[in-house]
Amino acid sequence: MSFHYWKGTDSDYDHEDKQIKQLSATLSKWSDDTKTRIHLLTNFYVGGEEIDAAIILPNVIIVIDLKTGSGKINGSENGEWVCQKPDGDKFVLNKGKKNPYLQGRQKRWAMVNYLEQRKGEIL
Repeated sequence: MSFHYWKGTDSDYDHEDKQIKQLSATLSKWSDDTKTRIHLLTNFYVGGEEIDAAIILPNVIIVIDLKTGSGKINGSENGEWVCQKPDGDKFVLNKGKKNPYLQGRQKRWAMVNYLEQRKGEIL
């Protein structure tokens, strides 16, 4: 079918630009292969939350918070997430902020609430 890409603002992070380019290429190919209409929206705000990427498919919306790094990550829903790098060094992801799960959950609900408030306009 078709792949559509929309960017709200430029990213402040090089890793996000690279991830978005890779995501765009993957989704574009998948759209062509499966004949599925796909929309990718990046770097925009909803309900005061910055959304790194949202994929809109015919029956689902996927909200993505992009991260970078390598190593083994251990964490829980409400606690810190610790990354152990291949060289053995450890660090806390998002130190002093919400862990990635809670960040993603907050962004998801911002999107859900936005769409719920406008469902009459959208549907």
